[in-house]
Amino acid sequence: MNKLIRGFIIVLVITFIIVSIFYVIKILDNSSEEIDNVSTLKEEKEDQLVTYGFTEDESNLIKSKLSDDNIKLIINNKYDKSLVLGLINNDYYIDSNLQRYFNYSNNNSDMKNNDIIKNVNSNIDNEFYNYDIQSDTSKGILMIANKFYKLGSDFDGYDLVDVPAKYSQYNTSFKLNKEAYEHFVEMWNDANAVGLDFRVYSGYRSYDLQTKLYNNYVNRDGKEEADTYSARAGYSEHQTGLAVDLKSRTMNTDYFEKTDEFAWLQDNAHKYGFILRYNLGQEYLTGYMYEPWHYRYCGVECATYIYEHKINFEEYYEYFVKNK
Repeated sequence: MNKLIRGFIIVLVITFIIVSIFYVIKILDNSSEEIDNVSTLKEEKEDQLVTYGFTEDESNLIKSKLSDDNIKLIINNKYDKSLVLGLINNDYYIDSNLQRYFNYSNNNSDMKNNDIIKNVNSNIDNEFYNYDIQSDTSKGILMIANKFYKLGSDFDGYDLVDVPAKYSQYNTSFKLNKEAYEHFVEMWNDANAVGLDFRVYSGYRSYDLQTKLYNNYVNRDGKEEADTYSARAGYSEHQTGLAVDLKSRTMNTDYFEKTDEFAWLQDNAHKYGFILRYNLGQEYLTGYMYEPWHYRYCGVECATYIYEHKINFEEYYEYFVKNK
């Protein structure tokens, strides 16, 4: 009886070992098959791009810059090869915007690739005030407020301090972001050292004040006209505390761009972290008329990059700030 039991146990052990070995072999086979499938899929994707008409180098470039979904988008929709390469080779190409680039190109077939990238990255493939995004105020001095990004009615500026009346056009104190104020004083002192003098006639504005100002302009000039020079409440840079409107104290003129102060700021503002926010010729991008008096603080690194590369803050924000 003991021999029978012992024999039965031995059979069970041998059976278990055989089954275990078979199971391990099966797992290894499946893993190998999965690896082969991944490799096959990758090769198929590569083959599809080459078959589509791209060279191997172009295929490698596409795979290095585009997500798998966007590679499928190109192949499935048979987008023009030169358009694809023109877009992805642009310095400010954003992969998540690819479908928007294509859509915008379809509606603007004669537009250059660089302008497609610039316009979509500036969000003007949407209508002003119809593409509301809550502004991310955690970005600090790089936060954005424009006709697409909105500040909450409860946002009372970023790290505000009281600015002495000596820097005001009206000889009254006002508020600015602390870092912006410190750099403004440096800029003001250096301008004064060469015989120039500009003062702030508008700094931080609350949501409620902007509401009153905008409504007054609408009552005076109508909504369409007011929208070209005044922000609706929540969309104004002045609410951040990072913007200043300037006026010359050495030249008696309402045309700030004709002053020596403006000429100096054109060459030097970026050194102190300020940019001319609403440039001539970019009205269609910003939604505002040319404002030679409106300067925005974004830090020396940001301002210098914008100055040297001749891009707008919208482009800088989307490419360097938004998803960082």
